[in-house]
Amino acid sequence: KQFFDAQANQWDSYIDNNLIKKIENKILPVMNIKKNEVVLDVGCGTGILLPYLKQKVGAKGVVVALDFSKKMLEIAKKKFGNICKYVQLNASKTFFKKETFDKIICFNVFPHFPDKTKVLKEFFRILKNGGLLIIAHTDSCNNINIHHKKIGGVIGKDFMPDNKTIGSMLKSVGYESLNILNKKTYYFLSAKKSV
Repeated sequence: KQFFDAQANQWDSYIDNNLIKKIENKILPVMNIKKNEVVLDVGCGTGILLPYLKQKVGAKGVVVALDFSKKMLEIAKKKFGNICKYVQLNASKTFFKKETFDKIICFNVFPHFPDKTKVLKEFFRILKNGGLLIIAHTDSCNNINIHHKKIGGVIGKDFMPDNKTIGSMLKSVGYESLNILNKKTYYFLSAKKSV
């Protein structure tokens, strides 16, 4: 939490046109966000996805921005105001009722969860039946792991599991219809909560 609070003020300086293009052209189209959906953006940071998500769900849809960093949320709220609800929480234990969300999105955040299985169980609980968990990154699984190792410190061991490992984790919790695209320049995973 301290690491991300400390990074919050400069976080947007890491966002360049290449990253924005990847989000718009590679990640968002496969997320398949629909009008009127209730969407949770986990680890929303300073809110890079929020305007896109709100546009997709429309006026009657709901976007909830969740982060455990108070500073990240403050910046997101300052930038985007009341387009969504802002919640400061640890993703592994939320106060949401079961079967609340149509989609849960973890964008550029999944490696940072210390207990990934616990988080996946919590997401499963709060996803609607037939809802989708989406894990996406603007880099390949391998490059993410190299990058975090290079930074070191508190995030030096925050790795993205390989396809087989994450597939087993998801299936053990109860997800099905697993789809993984581990490309050279981006990563996308979707898993469905069984009906």
